[in-house]
Amino acid sequence: MPRVSTRAPKGVCVALGAFFGVIGLIVWASFQTFARAAEHRSVIGSFDHLDPAQRHGVSRNRHEPRFGTERHGGGVGSRVGIGSRVKSVHEQHVLEAHEVSDITERSTARAEGSVSSSKEIGDEKTRRERERVDASDATSRDDSSAPTCGDSKPHTEYWGDVVAAATPATNVLTSAECCASCLATSGCNVWVHCSVTESNDPSAKWCDQQCWLKRVDDPTSPTAHDRGDTTPWTSGVLLKDYDKSKIDANQGEPGSDVGEFADANPGGAKLVTIATSEGDMTVRLKPDWHLPSVKFIQRLVTEKGCAGGSCHLYRVEPGFLVQGTMASFTVAANTRTRRGPKLMERGDIGWAGGSAGPDFFVYLGKFPADWLGHDHTVFGVLADEQSLAVAEKIVGSDSHTPGGANTMRFLREKLSFDVVAAT
Repeated sequence: MPRVSTRAPKGVCVALGAFFGVIGLIVWASFQTFARAAEHRSVIGSFDHLDPAQRHGVSRNRHEPRFGTERHGGGVGSRVGIGSRVKSVHEQHVLEAHEVSDITERSTARAEGSVSSSKEIGDEKTRRERERVDASDATSRDDSSAPTCGDSKPHTEYWGDVVAAATPATNVLTSAECCASCLATSGCNVWVHCSVTESNDPSAKWCDQQCWLKRVDDPTSPTAHDRGDTTPWTSGVLLKDYDKSKIDANQGEPGSDVGEFADANPGGAKLVTIATSEGDMTVRLKPDWHLPSVKFIQRLVTEKGCAGGSCHLYRVEPGFLVQGTMASFTVAANTRTRRGPKLMERGDIGWAGGSAGPDFFVYLGKFPADWLGHDHTVFGVLADEQSLAVAEKIVGSDSHTPGGANTMRFLREKLSFDVVAAT
């Protein structure tokens, strides 16, 4: 009797395998699509409730400032290279999603009825008035360690996570009142205020009197989202409601890393001059910023450490810096670094590339260098406008970019200098 095979033909098995494989791929793709849709459902739903003007691309800053944290790439390069920091794309997407959600919540709140809104506005005004009184009482106490409303930055909009959004109930006339509200609000250490009067900008009526209360992890290093003469915002920070332990860990030891001139070299200069053929730049040394660097520069003066042309300027960047080296044949270079005590401002001097030197730079930007953070050890500041004018003159000297466009700009001829005691 002939044997009959019970197996399916080989071609049928292959066809069935391919069929079930396709079905599996379809199921997997459907699952991924469903998961993605569920993940973004709340954002999509929020977008459907936006005002037509907002949904169709009207600039956000016509309604409210943008918020978040950002650190731009770039920095001051030593001859070894340039550091950079890149913001996470994921963080940007999350930020935008939260912003859409915030807009929806405010739109919903406005639609709850005029009677309820009026009552809430009245209650909010009463609460804010009470907070300002409390803040005024707090600042009047004899407590030197308490944060106070002091320095503010006009034409500047600081980043930060929103603690209290601006509403008609929280509008205030002045930036000082906005700062007082931040001082009295738990979690707030950054404030942003808009004023037609203070900014002298009639076109800023769209945000006039708005007061935004925000928070950042490190208020000693605020980051500006926008700044310039056309920015109607005034911003400030308060050193409260943050974890100081991480920041204080790199502040240095008194008498070793920071101190007074009494801790520096005996008889050492407090003012020194960087003497060049283009003019002199007077530097006010700051031992309270970094004592070892001050001691090193004092030795350059007393021991004529720049003799022989070892100290020279070699790099210029318009609107940013003039850079050089204080390398000495006879005086050992500084070897210590310290977290910068503040954001570098125009005229401040620090070691380049986050190093301990001897390459250094003079910062010449118009605004505080928030994009540099506290990465550079700073030890002095140009003492007067005449010194700043000399620095700008040097920046305008003959220079080139041997690496091509958008690379470091170097002087065609290095400019030697000496470091002497200021007269």
